[in-house]
Amino acid sequence: MSKSIAFVGNPNVGKSVIFNKLTGQYAVVSNYAGTTVDVTRGNITIGSEQYQVVDTPGTYSLMPLSEDEQVTRDLIIKEKPNIIVQVCDMKNIERSLHLFCELALFKIPMVLVLNMREEAIQSGIRINIKKLTEILGVPITCCTATTGDGVSEILKIIPQAKVSSLTIEYKNSKDILTIENILKDKTSTAKALSVYLLSGDKDIKQYVPQKLQEKVFKLVSDTVKDEYKMFAAQIFHDNNETILKIVSEVKKIKHRKHKSVMEKLGNICLHPFWGTIIMLFIIFIMYEFIGVFVAGVVVDWIQTKVFEELINPFIANCFDYLGTGPVVNFIKDLFVGQYGIFTMAIPYAFAIIFPI
Repeated sequence: MSKSIAFVGNPNVGKSVIFNKLTGQYAVVSNYAGTTVDVTRGNITIGSEQYQVVDTPGTYSLMPLSEDEQVTRDLIIKEKPNIIVQVCDMKNIERSLHLFCELALFKIPMVLVLNMREEAIQSGIRINIKKLTEILGVPITCCTATTGDGVSEILKIIPQAKVSSLTIEYKNSKDILTIENILKDKTSTAKALSVYLLSGDKDIKQYVPQKLQEKVFKLVSDTVKDEYKMFAAQIFHDNNETILKIVSEVKKIKHRKHKSVMEKLGNICLHPFWGTIIMLFIIFIMYEFIGVFVAGVVVDWIQTKVFEELINPFIANCFDYLGTGPVVNFIKDLFVGQYGIFTMAIPYAFAIIFPI
């Protein structure tokens, strides 16, 4: 039986681009069971081992606020992938580490992929990969998905996936441990379930073994006393404190002495005063070009020189060959009369649409 890999990450971090490059054209897109959310599945081969791979919807958190986020969380719990590959934006690693902290609770072997390396370098951002690997306890590699640079390295580290050794000192760790001890012999996701139950995630209750539900739910209720939001906020705060500490150790921003012309122009455009002046100038130029030159000069030239002096006389001469008579006169008036299709409708339609 082949092993399974779940690709997880925040929206717009290049996760699906990496997935497509690794799986090639042989991927199947379908709705996740009971939802309208798309998940993409494919296969990759590493050495002699074949893996079933799934590209989960982009998510910021596994405490779902949307159907996409719930699908990602449910897929991890139900399908229990052998390996999780989390794709991160190297420029905004703080945001990705929040998701990493939640994924680490599931105690599934992980690999971290820092994408958008070139953009990070251009922004002066440097990440100490060796130090980050030591802290998180999982293999890490960097790549630029759009160019394919470094993508092949992902295949090399996937077999080295490890359960994260990151430990977070939760203020409510005793409450979490109490629930976890009840569940740990029945499910491999005991710690994650404990955190989500105490945080007030109602949808997570379905994954608690039925025989333990009454005991666990009562204990959760007695522990939190309906203050689920406060518990969830404390979990976020504890994760954030840990992340800030990690980032301070591994991330360095080196401001370049010489900025490019586009960067300088961008900074000027963001200035409260000069940015407003530039915006008004651009609006004025657009009005002069489209409203005056195109809608006035160009359209007038097309209507008079092109239609009235060239096209309309040519069409009228063509209809003259039809002869005379009531029917012929009606057709001529319809097409080349004073209010005809070629003499008025098409020129006016062109004059109105062309500037747009």
